[in-house]
Amino acid sequence: MSEEVEHFTKEKRVLVAMRKTLSSIVKDVTPSSSAIKSPLTEATIEDIKMCFGLIAAREQEIAKEAGIELNEKPHFTDEAVTSNVVSLDSLKITTTKVQSSSAQPSKEQSAKAKPAKTRKKINRYEIDPSEEGFE
Repeated sequence: MSEEVEHFTKEKRVLVAMRKTLSSIVKDVTPSSSAIKSPLTEATIEDIKMCFGLIAAREQEIAKEAGIELNEKPHFTDEAVTSNVVSLDSLKITTTKVQSSSAQPSKEQSAKAKPAKTRKKINRYEIDPSEEGFE
């Protein structure tokens, strides 16, 4: 392991330990009832928030330098996959088919063509009656 990577892993471990310790302290001194006043002053609470912000900012910098993306969102293991990976090759084929089918239709094709959807114009916008919420 290179010294730079080792430095980042040590720094990351220090940041994690600081975050856990600071959050444990906050949990320990937080009163169990909202009727009881917190023993921490407003200035101390603001300093703690600033510390959490600095820790998070440095963790993001470390991740960015390591090439790790932090835009991932948590999900359940049994949650259905909502994304669909599409290859670019399949898009090119589809585009080609659409372009070739959009050529001038023959008389037979135009006779079989479906009638255009009925649309109503309301305040400059065309509304499709088949859309949800149209009344």
